[in-house]
Amino acid sequence: MMQTSSDGPPPGTESSHRGTVIAFVSPKGGTGKTVMSATAAYLLARAGQKIIAIDADFSTRGLSLYLLGSVHDIDVQDENCLAEIVLKNIPTSKIDPRRVMRGSEINLILSNQDLWRGGRPDGDFTSADVSIDKYLQRFRELCDVFRLRYDYVIIDSRGGYDFSSAIPAVIADRYVIVLEADKVSVDQVHGFQKAILEFASSKNLSAKFSGFIVNKVTFPPENTTFSDGLRGLFGGRTIGVIPADYDCIRAYQLKEIPNEKYLSSDFAYYAFRTIEQLVAPEANWKKEAVDAWHKLYRQVHSEWSGRVWLRRLQNLSIVGQALVLLTLIIGGFFLYDGSPWLGYATYFGFALLASWVIAAAGLHVQNWLLQSGKSAEYRTISFASGGVCMILLVAFLAWGANKFSNAPLLARISEQQELIASLTQRSLALNDNLSRLIFVSQDLRRAQELTQGVSARLASAPQDDKGADFLRGLAGPLKDAASTVGDASKNLEQLTQDLQQNKRR
Repeated sequence: MMQTSSDGPPPGTESSHRGTVIAFVSPKGGTGKTVMSATAAYLLARAGQKIIAIDADFSTRGLSLYLLGSVHDIDVQDENCLAEIVLKNIPTSKIDPRRVMRGSEINLILSNQDLWRGGRPDGDFTSADVSIDKYLQRFRELCDVFRLRYDYVIIDSRGGYDFSSAIPAVIADRYVIVLEADKVSVDQVHGFQKAILEFASSKNLSAKFSGFIVNKVTFPPENTTFSDGLRGLFGGRTIGVIPADYDCIRAYQLKEIPNEKYLSSDFAYYAFRTIEQLVAPEANWKKEAVDAWHKLYRQVHSEWSGRVWLRRLQNLSIVGQALVLLTLIIGGFFLYDGSPWLGYATYFGFALLASWVIAAAGLHVQNWLLQSGKSAEYRTISFASGGVCMILLVAFLAWGANKFSNAPLLARISEQQELIASLTQRSLALNDNLSRLIFVSQDLRRAQELTQGVSARLASAPQDDKGADFLRGLAGPLKDAASTVGDASKNLEQLTQDLQQNKRR
């Protein structure tokens, strides 16, 4: 994984090439500065740039331990380490960076020789033999040499303010402040910047501030409220906003580069965009290098966008469950209403439920593959397997729909529908007859009233009325007719009521 760099011109060789020195600094520890430094070195190296990283944090040795990974049995020489280069005044011609393979070659100046024992105390650089001014001078010489040899010099400094963080900031071509989106970090930025500027002024130097990288945010990266606040307070631009990401934490714990191990993570995508804003390949690189950078971007964007769509589908699963439940509830009414279409709706609801179960299982498998950092080949096989399962499910559902359409239950529903249609026609016929019977009933009622009127008149007529004698002879038959009409009217009313009840049924 790692060996001494030997190819290329020796340090100090004159050349027209001039690289760029970028220092990552932070007003406090724990902001993700080391991960950003390592990621910048990794991405630039993958794009074909010649990179050297310098671990200037003698306290935690974070960049050295992080880039070396799990390698412990290496022979670290004084010429490989920044502390020994300064303290032992090693000539620049003998400086020998270590070469780390992280997808591409990254040259590395370690912090100090006893990496796994502990760091170097600040007192070692402020003694009578070694002063801060001497450290500043040696660090400047080192960066001047590396500018001639490499495209980019990435410096990871100590978190918080002291000379080991101020010197890289004032020597670098530009320095970047990595901070978190909280009030403590914002409060610390003012004093931190002021201290760097005062240190630069005391050494007759100028510190070139490039901007902020806001890391571990819990709001959408597209939200510019915090960035606008930083600009209003400190006047600097925000180079990038990177969301908090469990994959990044997991990668750091395993000493893995997030953009190598978890290419689909939010950190991988937004860190790439941040480094792109920092180095501006379109403006500063040759066409071949720009093409290589764009190819790398397409890989990152493809992996990241796939995971974004995966999250959206997982979020929509709740909506899918609600729709399936609603379909089942509506379809359940077909047992009461007798509609075959609602029966089909019930079947369709169960089909959706089965599809959702398979899709949810596939999404969980994909999510597990992404989180475990499996290769793209595994994820492709998973997608293909999910597609085959869905095709088989569609075929099974089509077969089931055909069987369902010929089921006895639907046959009974069809028979009931035919019966309902027949009863409806009979009801319409009864309705017509009912109207006629109502008219007949009304005529009978008037006849009964007329008969009763004639009988009453005869009863009141004088006995010597000859005209009434004839009518008196009809009194008996009229009385019988009135009784018959009354009975017929009652029977007609009862028949009318029965018809109305049958009609409602």
